[in-house]
Amino acid sequence: MKNFISIIAIVFSFTILSCSKENSNTDDTSMEGTWKLVYTTGGITGVSNHFPSGVISWTLNPTTHIVSVVNNNTDDNLIDFLETGNYNYQISSEANEMGCDETFSIDNYADMGCIYIQNGHLIIDQNYTDGMRLEFER
Repeated sequence: MKNFISIIAIVFSFTILSCSKENSNTDDTSMEGTWKLVYTTGGITGVSNHFPSGVISWTLNPTTHIVSVVNNNTDDNLIDFLETGNYNYQISSEANEMGCDETFSIDNYADMGCIYIQNGHLIIDQNYTDGMRLEFER
């Protein structure tokens, strides 16, 4: 009987331990999926624009290398970068003068800047050239 209880305890332990966050759909390090632009800042003039979550969204598809943008911003005074549409994008891991691991480029915009995830936010950063910094959340 002791062996039977021990076996049940071991099976129960493995069942509990086999559950992990890896099975979750909230992968904080993946750039894939939909991101909502919430903040743009920087530039020579020190622009600082806040957007309500969901007004502008970018959906990155790493298989097709297409970013689908939905831009519902109606304030022309705010810098929001891309109009609604689909754009080809590329993430490059080659050595660069910006000192970052990966850079992001879109169609005719060439280099959009360094791209990384920080505290669950997707960041595209051109500050190395007095450019803009875009911050997205899920």
